[in-house]
Amino acid sequence: MSGTSCRCADGDPPPGAVLRVAVCGGPDVFTAGLAAVMAGTPGVRVVGRPGGDGLRRALRAEPPPAVVLLDLEELVPGLAELHEAAGHPAGIVAVRSAYDADTAVGVLRAGARGLLLKAAPVTQVVDAVRAVQAGGVFLAPPVARLLTERFLAQEAGPAVAEGPGLTARQREVLALVGEGLTNAEIAGRLGLGVPTVKTHVSTLLRVLGRRDRTQLAVLACRRPPVPRPARAVPGAPRRGRDLPLVVSVDCQNHPSEP
Repeated sequence: MSGTSCRCADGDPPPGAVLRVAVCGGPDVFTAGLAAVMAGTPGVRVVGRPGGDGLRRALRAEPPPAVVLLDLEELVPGLAELHEAAGHPAGIVAVRSAYDADTAVGVLRAGARGLLLKAAPVTQVVDAVRAVQAGGVFLAPPVARLLTERFLAQEAGPAVAEGPGLTARQREVLALVGEGLTNAEIAGRLGLGVPTVKTHVSTLLRVLGRRDRTQLAVLACRRPPVPRPARAVPGAPRRGRDLPLVVSVDCQNHPSEP
């Protein structure tokens, strides 16, 4: 795959500076290979132990990473990790075999600042890391195309309805599904029984026309969030639409419980 980069921020560190990168979240054979690629990149230092230990462990590495490459093939637990990392100053680049538009939007809303494909060339991986380190957002070319098509389609006509209005309790359950919580965890959070939560999830799947819990989690990330206290770290880079955009121009697993 080839592409060109449009930079809106200087992605290169100052002379002599070292960019700290952590690699985590997927099978050891993949993360080890990705870590080896980054370790061979001038000006980059891989911190922590590459492997499937998860985002939380990667963020605790010493010295802390400036950018984390996260294997997000397991979507729902990955979204949960992204939500937990909200407010951490490290920029997160999510890596998957493929994206559809809904998944891409959901992962960005969950807090990732870069979306890469596992088939990306080494130069694109390095470009993504540099862009995110500089405070930008990087989209792999096919993902950028998907999101552009989605945006243009929405601009051309009315938005597709997300289903009828939900009750306050259904919105709470949907939001927690989007954070990657299990039925038992949702029950504990809301003070409900697990069978009641399963009923709510089944109702949400039917009313919102989603096939499985993964699609429900992605949809949850696209809906307006249920108000909750914000978590922030002073001086941390801002996430979301106000970040400079870097686009390289040239895109599942399904949990067992309903």
